[in-house]
Amino acid sequence: MYIYLLLCILLLLFFNLFELFENNNIYASVDYSLPELPMEYSLPMEYSLPMEYSLPMEYSLPMEYSLPELHINKSELRSIVFSLTCHENVDCIMDLINNIYKNFNDFNIYILISTIEKIYDELKKINLNKNIMIVTVRHNNHNIWGHHDLFYQHIKNIKYLHEYNIKYDYFWFVASNEYFIKKVNLQFIENNIIKNYEKREISDIEVNNFYKKFDETNGEGVWWGGSIKMDTHTVNIFRENNIIIYDGRHEGLFLPSKLALEIYNMYELFEINEKATNKHYPMEEIFVFSYLKSKYNIDNINTHCLQVSIYNNELIYDDAMKNDKIVSIKPINRDYNDPVRKTLRNSVYIH
Repeated sequence: MYIYLLLCILLLLFFNLFELFENNNIYASVDYSLPELPMEYSLPMEYSLPMEYSLPMEYSLPMEYSLPELHINKSELRSIVFSLTCHENVDCIMDLINNIYKNFNDFNIYILISTIEKIYDELKKINLNKNIMIVTVRHNNHNIWGHHDLFYQHIKNIKYLHEYNIKYDYFWFVASNEYFIKKVNLQFIENNIIKNYEKREISDIEVNNFYKKFDETNGEGVWWGGSIKMDTHTVNIFRENNIIIYDGRHEGLFLPSKLALEIYNMYELFEINEKATNKHYPMEEIFVFSYLKSKYNIDNINTHCLQVSIYNNELIYDDAMKNDKIVSIKPINRDYNDPVRKTLRNSVYIH
């Protein structure tokens, strides 16, 4: 009897469970298909290339880089080589080049540049005119200020002209923070260039007297005298070749091609750069003036750049514009938007 009762209970449970499965349809309610990809998993709009990643307008070549047409290799015009060392931003370099073009458009122009690697990489992106030549590229951390190497860049530029047989009439030393403020014509060049120079014969007595005082006073009376005295190789070359040490500013200095080549020849012949025993002084303020004043009867070597100590437009106009010997000023901040640079660049009467 108990067995019969147990079977009845089990049978009843079976029918109840079957009804439950059927009514709830458990297997049918399980959805093994993947859900639709929600909208937030699709590539959102912000992952598409935004507008700011396209080439912005400021990276295209600005109008200032569109250099004017030049008179190149026109036989009726004189040729000027501008020797430029630079390390600042490309905008200021191109601004200076454009400034040169505006103020020397009566000449054939060549611009020879020594710069650093990062500036060279930027200049390569610009379609430079064929008269602009990058002669040397220095390491980014190669600081040449107050060092022989600054003048050596100019020597390399003269060497470049000589080796490639580039004909020119005048060689002009330019500082990268210099800016021309007046148009320069042939009359100005002829009035101010070193000319009719005669050989100077310095007596041994004069040379010996100079170096006796130079040795006893640690170079007193000469710019950077103490540093020059430590450069025994250069001092000995000067002494042996009857060259007395003179000094002067090289900014705004221009030379006839003959004298530029003479300076290069002596500098290279005696391996001044390679054998100098101390290079930590600005050779550009020593070598040219020492050589020229010792070898020729030249009382004064004119330079035509005004060094200004106050950034003031009135000072520039009063002291520079009224002086017919001055055609450029320095230092101008190496910032394209510098107020003084901007004033000079946009001044109608200057250009």
